[in-house]
Amino acid sequence: MPTSALILVLARATLLFVAGFALLWLSKRSAPALRHVVCLSAIAGSLLVLPTLFLPDSAIVIHVPLAGGLAIAASAGPEGLTWAEYAAIVWACGCAVVMLRLPIGYTVLSRVRRRAVHAGEAAPGVPVFAADVSVPMLTGLFRPAILMPRTAADWPRSQRDAAIRHELAHLGRGDLRANLAGILACAIYWFHPLVWLLVQRLRAEQEAACDDVVLGNGFDRTEYANALVETARGAGGSGLLLCSMADRAGVKARVIRVLSPATPRPGSSAIGRMSTGILAALLMLLVGVSLVGAERIYKSGDGVTPPAVLRQVQPQYTEAARAAKIQGKVSLRLIVGSDGIGRDIAVVHGIDSGLDKSAVEAIKRWRFKPALHNATPVAMGARIDVNFRLR
Repeated sequence: MPTSALILVLARATLLFVAGFALLWLSKRSAPALRHVVCLSAIAGSLLVLPTLFLPDSAIVIHVPLAGGLAIAASAGPEGLTWAEYAAIVWACGCAVVMLRLPIGYTVLSRVRRRAVHAGEAAPGVPVFAADVSVPMLTGLFRPAILMPRTAADWPRSQRDAAIRHELAHLGRGDLRANLAGILACAIYWFHPLVWLLVQRLRAEQEAACDDVVLGNGFDRTEYANALVETARGAGGSGLLLCSMADRAGVKARVIRVLSPATPRPGSSAIGRMSTGILAALLMLLVGVSLVGAERIYKSGDGVTPPAVLRQVQPQYTEAARAAKIQGKVSLRLIVGSDGIGRDIAVVHGIDSGLDKSAVEAIKRWRFKPALHNATPVAMGARIDVNFRLR
């Protein structure tokens, strides 16, 4: 994992998150559906930049003639870990902890659905179950179903209808898939506070957007606001791949918004077309920003002609290493760019801080004939092993 590639991916993801929040601020008077797409676009863009992070595992080894008091040749020995690889291990552990919530949540939901009692259909192919849940919720990426609290049988008809319409709005908007993208982004960027805030906003905007869908279909505002309040009384924490009707934390703001005459509602077809155009433009902008500057790093086996050394500079023995009679191999990993310059040079296996630095500084001054793919210069991963030997 090249250091500069890691920094570049984090910089792009951060840029997307900041751009997302900036667009949310600019669109604060717009419909929640618009703001939801802004959140989702930034999250999806942060996932699209990930392929640029990884340096190929099978990097080609560059063979060069022996020169001076140094031997530079291929290596077959074991490689140590760079600080970036240690960081990758820490990242993988954090990612696994976050992702572990998915199978746990799936197991709990499966148990709940097995114990649930079929209570009809909300729409063709969308069953409703009376289950051991505290609030109405939509579950199932591939087999969607609405889970209603067992006490819902005693609810007023308006509250039950509001709940089912709200969950059907989630289904029609594809909010479960949006939530899955949010979970993946949180797992991958678990150390980044902006991604957690953005996913929180994603959830909030999708709830408000569903409120608008229900009200836009003619449901009475006052009855819907009462249904939100009553439903939120028994609400617990929000689930992972769930779309629940209400939670205690955000219900006050939603009720105020539902009852406010000034709240924007989905309107004429002209407004709808304009909003769709804005959404598409914002989506293209955010995803485009995430992909700017992406460069494919080729590896051996991709059908490319490997790079060759045009000019090499010999690393110098340090006086301290010479006095201590330190000898051994410094293994370096790098990318030979399409411009013939080595970059992302990292010490994979070192022997002495002074000699390691000397090897890196020398390779920075090397010039290569870049790798070729269909006669076009391309970037390629490489490894150079410097054997420091006293004579």
